[in-house]
Amino acid sequence: MFTNSLMVQIFSPSQIAGIVIVSILLALIVAGDVVLAYFMHKRGERKLHDLELQKKRESLLSKLQLMREGNFDYGADEAEEEPTDEAEEVAILVDEGDAVEEEVEEETGKVLRYNRSFTARITQASNDFKGYYSELKNYILSFSGVKGAVTWRHEVFRRGRTNVASFMVRGKTLCMCLAADPALFEGTKYKVDDLSERNKHAKFPTMYRLKSDRKVGYAKELVDFIMDDMGVKRMADYKNEDFTLPYKSTEVLVKNKLIKIVGDAEPDYADAAAAKKGISYNRSFTAKIIQANDALKNDYSELKNYLLSYSGVVDKSSWKREAYLSGKVCVASVMVRGKTLCLCLAADPEKYKKTKYKVENLGERNKNNKTPCLYRVNGTRKMQYAKELIDMVFAEFGLTKTERKAVDYSVPYVSTNNLISKNLIKVVKKAPFKFRGAEKEEIASEKAQPAAVKPKEPAEAVKPQESAVQAEEVKEETVEAVKPQEKVENESAPKKLPQKKPAPKSRKPQAKPEKSEATEIPQTDAEPEVAVAGDDKKE
Repeated sequence: MFTNSLMVQIFSPSQIAGIVIVSILLALIVAGDVVLAYFMHKRGERKLHDLELQKKRESLLSKLQLMREGNFDYGADEAEEEPTDEAEEVAILVDEGDAVEEEVEEETGKVLRYNRSFTARITQASNDFKGYYSELKNYILSFSGVKGAVTWRHEVFRRGRTNVASFMVRGKTLCMCLAADPALFEGTKYKVDDLSERNKHAKFPTMYRLKSDRKVGYAKELVDFIMDDMGVKRMADYKNEDFTLPYKSTEVLVKNKLIKIVGDAEPDYADAAAAKKGISYNRSFTAKIIQANDALKNDYSELKNYLLSYSGVVDKSSWKREAYLSGKVCVASVMVRGKTLCLCLAADPEKYKKTKYKVENLGERNKNNKTPCLYRVNGTRKMQYAKELIDMVFAEFGLTKTERKAVDYSVPYVSTNNLISKNLIKVVKKAPFKFRGAEKEEIASEKAQPAAVKPKEPAEAVKPQESAVQAEEVKEETVEAVKPQEKVENESAPKKLPQKKPAPKSRKPQAKPEKSEATEIPQTDAEPEVAVAGDDKKE
């Protein structure tokens, strides 16, 4: 009451109303500044995020350009730069762990699907992957009462009946899932994914990807947060174990029932064994079409019918592609890259830049390419776009479309051995495949071998023995040669002594050349020697 009366005495009612209005306006201005500052901060973060993504995109495009030019060094080990937390790209939620790998059987052409278990994925993972898994598993099990159980797709950790965490594999990345609300970690350095967007009943909705040592440290902090909320502490006497598993081949894991094969056919490991020995296959365009899947064969048949529907267009197959000619001018060609059908047109790719036709410029690698505009056909919509491109390019050449009965150009599957016998696949033999680092180990072993082994010493020790044996043989020959010489000392014509090897020089004069042939006959006593010496007329 006293203050109100004092204000009434000092200020008039109109002045009091003005003061109240001004204070309200000042409060609104301050609140507006706070809101504006918040939005400006978020905008700055988005700009930084976009800038980092743009830098990544430019670096990837530069690598792609080097690959196209053939100047990219595939063997160089480039250090991976880990992105900052503010600019880290939000991962797209794709269930890579449930993807089933496919392979085609050589003889029948059937598709084999491999369903790999969690244990199989850990077994065939990289060493860094296994290290992250073993370290983090030891950390989770170090809390009292926590036990783990392995299922086909996950490894779950529980304390009693309470869920704590789980491991799963997405592609080639180890992921840790926590029984916590993902909204708790929004705006923090822990960039988690919300699995509840796909499954509302997910028991572990918070997923964190482990890609580096720093991420493993962050994962431990997340585990500490969950355990503190549960009131569980670590055991001081816990001893770490090595949970890394030795690598095993797919064939062994299939026999151990850690990989399931979808289908009745058994896989053929001949191609993998041939690649390990350095044998590869150079497939022709026809062989690629024959061994392609049904979708690619249907696209090829439809596209070929559409190209040949233009008047005056004929096809001509080569080893790498199938060309379509109008007279002597090549207007289009079709080839297979990987598992994708590609259409190449005799047009300038710059015309279709920044359009819905995402074409590639083959002229950057080969300036003399007659069909530099490449378009990949891998779907129904892409097939429609390919037909639109054909209409525009062929119109420039003055070609008109005619009615033509469609022909089914799809061919049945043929095994690799049969295609080799028909000269549609060439066998290329190279050096056996070696893992990275094997060459360095071989060079190091070669350098260390001469210092450790010296084979010259025993060889030199044998030489004196051989020379002594040879000297004894020579002495025996000379002794045997002296005995017949003593018996024929009184003969008129001296003769050379019989010997297996050239005898040492004799002190007596040499025999006449006319008697040299007779003296070469080996003799044991004197009587036949005299008869041979006197028989000059017969010789």
